[in-house]
Amino acid sequence: MGTRAPTIMTGIDVGGTKIRWIFLKSVRSPSSRDARAPRWHIVSSHEIPTPRTQDSFIATLHTILAAAERRNAASVGIGIAGTLSHGILVHSPHLPFLKGMDFTATLRHATSIPCTIDNDARCAAYAEVAIPMHTHHSRATHAPVMLVATLGTGVGRAIVHNGILHTPASLENAEPWERAYRKIAALSNPSANLLAEFLGPRLARLAVSHHASMIVLGGGRLRTKGLFALVRNECMRTGFSGTIRRSHFRQNEGAVGAALLGVTPQH
Repeated sequence: MGTRAPTIMTGIDVGGTKIRWIFLKSVRSPSSRDARAPRWHIVSSHEIPTPRTQDSFIATLHTILAAAERRNAASVGIGIAGTLSHGILVHSPHLPFLKGMDFTATLRHATSIPCTIDNDARCAAYAEVAIPMHTHHSRATHAPVMLVATLGTGVGRAIVHNGILHTPASLENAEPWERAYRKIAALSNPSANLLAEFLGPRLARLAVSHHASMIVLGGGRLRTKGLFALVRNECMRTGFSGTIRRSHFRQNEGAVGAALLGVTPQH
C-alpha cells in the first residue's frame, strides 16, 4: 500500500532579531505500525532579519504567505515574541513597532489559508511535546514538568505539565532580569562564558520555582559555540539537579511548533 498525499504546513517564528519560517510536510503511511500517526519532515527553512517598521513587516508577511499559497499550504501558524490577546499584540519589548497590531485581521485580509497565532515560547514548547509523541523521538526525553527556554534577543519561557502546555500568566511578561540579559546579548560578540554565568543561575531558579525536573534549551543564541554546555553547567552548579537538554529542533523549534498550531491548537 502506498502513502497518502502529503500535507504542507507553514510555521513562522517572529523574533526580535530574525524571522524564521519553515514548510513542514506530514505524510501518513498505511503501512506504518500506527497509520494514524503522521510523520513530519521539514521541507525547507528560511531566515531573514526582522523588519523594523510595521509597514515593512506586513510586506514581509505578505511575501511569506504568498510562498505558502504557492506550495498549497493547508495552514499557517505564527509564533511571536510578545503577549497576545485575541490575536492582537498587546506587548512586546523586542517588537514595539508592532504593539497593538491586529494579526487576526491582517492575516484574514492577506490570505485565504487558515492562520493561527500564539506566543513564540509556547510554540517552541508545543513542538517539544507534539512531534516527539508521534515520531522516533523517545518519550524518555520528557519529564512530568518541563521548563522550555528559548534564548534569542530575549528569553522566552513556557512550562509543560505532563505533555500539556501550562504557562502561568507570570511567564507572559519578561523576567525582571531580562533587560540586563538583552544588554549583554546586544554586545558585539558576547562571550559564551558571560552569557552562561548570567543565564545559568536564573534559569535554575526559574525551573525550581515551577517544580520542573527538566530544562529544554532552544533559540538562535545557542549557535554561540559552547554556550549550551556552559549554561547547563551553570544551572547545575547553582542548584538545579534535573535534566538539561537541547531542543529537538534547534533553531527551528518555534517555527515547527507554530506550524503545528494549525493541526491541534493549544490553549
